[in-house]
Amino acid sequence: MITLTTDNQRPIRPERSARLSLAHPRLFNRPAWVVITQLFFGMGWIRAATEKLISPTWLDGTTITSFLAAHENSTLGWYHWVVDSVVSPHISVIALVVLLSQFGVGISLVFSRFVGLGLIVGMFLNLNFLAAGAVNPSVFYILSQGALLLWLAEQRSSARSTRLGLSLLAAGGAAIGLISLPYVSTLHPTNVVEDPAVLFVVGGILTVMGCGVALRRVAYPASLEPTQMTSAPPISSFLRS
Repeated sequence: MITLTTDNQRPIRPERSARLSLAHPRLFNRPAWVVITQLFFGMGWIRAATEKLISPTWLDGTTITSFLAAHENSTLGWYHWVVDSVVSPHISVIALVVLLSQFGVGISLVFSRFVGLGLIVGMFLNLNFLAAGAVNPSVFYILSQGALLLWLAEQRSSARSTRLGLSLLAAGGAAIGLISLPYVSTLHPTNVVEDPAVLFVVGGILTVMGCGVALRRVAYPASLEPTQMTSAPPISSFLRS
């Protein structure tokens, strides 16, 4: 199909235009705050991955080993098992997985491809960094990516898979918050923002609240009456959003 234009302009082929566009056209149909946030964090992930790629001590695991040693006292109690049983015995594999994952998340967000999946992977990485004691900038990334993920979920009106995903996310947030509660070491206003356990507890509460709001909005979107709900798209459509 050829779309003719006026003012002596050359004909435009929509299908060719779509093929030549690296970023998904859906990106520029989203609110400005979503586009800016998505691109900012996408570039942040690519920067982090590039930094690791050019580092001579990343792929052999030296950087991770030094990081874990430096944060040993601030690592969450329940996360020590993960460090000892999963990370340390497979340090080189973990280094490669983190590097590739960060590149993948960055590309996903910058080019708006599989954004839902990219946000989930990105949050999983940040949750591990936070549990290992790296509060900054993990908390900032988790909060912002979580907000984007909830916004995406709200666009999937009456999607059964979305409601299931939000319910599982709320349950996971509550579970992590509960198991982190015994490890809270301070409530002092000056130090509380540096305690991963406190941040996990607060994050669990916010996750439950945010998912609850999103679930209600998905079930009863503002533009539809409860009797006009649409059929549920497959879960793959959410991950590609």
